[in-house]
Amino acid sequence: MKLKLCVICVAAFCFVATLGFADDQQDLLAANKALMAAAANSDGDSAEPLLDAAFTATDANGRTESRDEALHDSVTFIDIPSGNPQIHLYGDVGVVTTENGKRHVMFIWVKRAEGWRALVFHEVRQVETVAPASGAGSNDCTNPCKTVPYNPKNADEKDVILSWQKLETAVTGHDSKEWARHVADEFVVISSGSDKPVYKADRMAALDRQKKTNSPSAPVPLVSAEMFDFSNAIVMLCNHKRDEGKPTRVSRVWIKRDGKWQMAYSFQTTVQQPEQASGK
Repeated sequence: MKLKLCVICVAAFCFVATLGFADDQQDLLAANKALMAAAANSDGDSAEPLLDAAFTATDANGRTESRDEALHDSVTFIDIPSGNPQIHLYGDVGVVTTENGKRHVMFIWVKRAEGWRALVFHEVRQVETVAPASGAGSNDCTNPCKTVPYNPKNADEKDVILSWQKLETAVTGHDSKEWARHVADEFVVISSGSDKPVYKADRMAALDRQKKTNSPSAPVPLVSAEMFDFSNAIVMLCNHKRDEGKPTRVSRVWIKRDGKWQMAYSFQTTVQQPEQASGK
């Protein structure tokens, strides 16, 4: 009788949890739809309550604006792709992605006491054809493999940094199996230097090919980072740059799954110079 009662209680808890997840998903989609409608109409008054206090917006040229700047800049949100949004919920963090051809947009939403609020808007416009690699590449992964210019605020952030360092060490050493331990099954990287999204299996295959040719593949060093912590997810906003290259703005989402921190999303936009961004 006790066992039967226990099973019923567990089933009831799972049912309630499922209902809560469905409600969160519907609320998130409604908030996302409302923000896109406000953006399409350049309606800052309607958009304002949907933006988190720490909101930032990165456009396809790599320009990153604060909440106040974005609200007063009608260019930022014009023509957001709205078809077939993809949504993933990670507790109090929600990721909504949309695309239109080579143009990809990610909204990272966070659940506050007053409801879902947009924390990050990140846009990537991918190239039609990938240009041949310029330069000889690098095998030096001191930063971020061994040290990073960021001091973790707590144990979770420390574990995320450690997982990231192991991930990037595996990239440098072309170790696809070790790399795979540190990324989620739904992992995707969208980069403005690529012509298509790269999923987990794609990235593993690329590392295996690089291993055969021993191609230099050290990651671009980290310049600065900011983290936003939640129980089962951490949003990581980064600026990267090599000495000879252009800066890159990267938005990452880390999730805690089976006790391990794994990267789920990485949106990467090369920062263009003003004259390049304007088409001159």
